Amino acid sequence: RIPETKLLGPVIPATSRAARAWVFWLKVHGTNTDLLQTWAWMRENHLADLDIARFLAWTFWERKSFSDAQQVWAEWIGPADKDYLHPERLTNRRFEYEPQGGPFDWTLASPPSVQLVRQDGLEIHFSGTENVDFSQVHQFASVKPQRYRFAVEASATGLTTDQRPLFHVFDPFNAARLNVQTQPVSETANRSWTTLDFDVKPGTEVVAVQIERHQSQHFDNKIAGTLHVYQVSLVPRN
Repeated sequence: RIPETKLLGPVIPATSRAARAWVFWLKVHGTNTDLLQTWAWMRENHLADLDIARFLAWTFWERKSFSDAQQVWAEWIGPADKDYLHPERLTNRRFEYEPQGGPFDWTLASPPSVQLVRQDGLEIHFSGTENVDFSQVHQFASVKPQRYRFAVEASATGLTTDQRPLFHVFDPFNAARLNVQTQPVSETANRSWTTLDFDVKPGTEVVAVQIERHQSQHFDNKIAGTLHVYQVSLVPRN
């Protein structure tokens, strides 16, 4: 087998079309090392773009190579998020930019009764028209077996019902290995920090950080009010 590095340039020309075709071929036939070398070559030759970064991140995700997937994403983001992976495990922590569609950026989706607004963080408005089961705001992060601290700065105004929003950190492939959450946010709360310390055990390589609201079993169950999330953080603890 001809080494990957011998093909890049002499055989695979440094053009966007050829590079993209080669990456797509490597997804089926190449190793993780092949893909990482091609990604580095594309960056050096100014051929990398969002589509390729997203494609590679999801390719490594599907291969369960989570650290490689997150490294590609961090290299794509670059200086825009300087503390990402050093030591921060979450990106776009203040919701400053529109998510770019990779597994290691926010998924921001909501049912009709919930409105999401990126403004000095993320405002989540519950309309009071539905007993909504809400879990569509989340981000993944690769982790190692050690202790971590999740922290969130948030405030709340006029939240109703016995089931109010909370923050959930779990292993998306096996919640039995890791499944922790904060207490529900108070009906009204001033801007403040909440922290959650937990241990990642061997076998867990990626976690989901998710904002949730569970359906209420009470008669008065349609949630109204606003949760404002200013920023979040997930870092290793010594």
